[in-house]
Amino acid sequence: MKILIVAGLAKVLPSESFDRKIGVDRGSLFLIENGQEPDLAVGDFDSVSADEFEKISVSSKEIVKLPAEKDKTDLEVALDWILEKFPEAELTIIGSLGGRLDHLLTNVFLPTRPQYQALAEKITVIDQQNLVRYLLPGRHILYQMEPYRYIGFMQVESADTLAIEGQNTL
Repeated sequence: MKILIVAGLAKVLPSESFDRKIGVDRGSLFLIENGQEPDLAVGDFDSVSADEFEKISVSSKEIVKLPAEKDKTDLEVALDWILEKFPEAELTIIGSLGGRLDHLLTNVFLPTRPQYQALAEKITVIDQQNLVRYLLPGRHILYQMEPYRYIGFMQVESADTLAIEGQNTL
């Protein structure tokens, strides 16, 4: 199963197809405005007007309205929903890398939290310039992905040493 999660600052929908589409806060409206019916709309919806929220409520199969003051982000609640219903799903997240720096950092590091490590290697975060994948410690073979020309690595919370072997150039 492939699930698309659209956060609030999405610009373009991926061209591939998905089995489920989840809108996170304003991302729900983005899906609707692009002709997609959210299977789930989740958030406190503080970034939409009352009329826009009504549109989201009417157009979404399921809605989870959260209080503004909470311990989890809207995206974390969406990930919890996926873990409960579709723990084996592959996730593509768009719209989570822009905007406020605190949101960007929280979103980038979510898969490193213990409760989301079961999803970590199944998550891809993309925007117009970046593709972020998460790899747990171990050996991995990576292939060049179009249109991305560069690759970078960041080691987080691991005592293991990062070693890059057998570089091939195209």
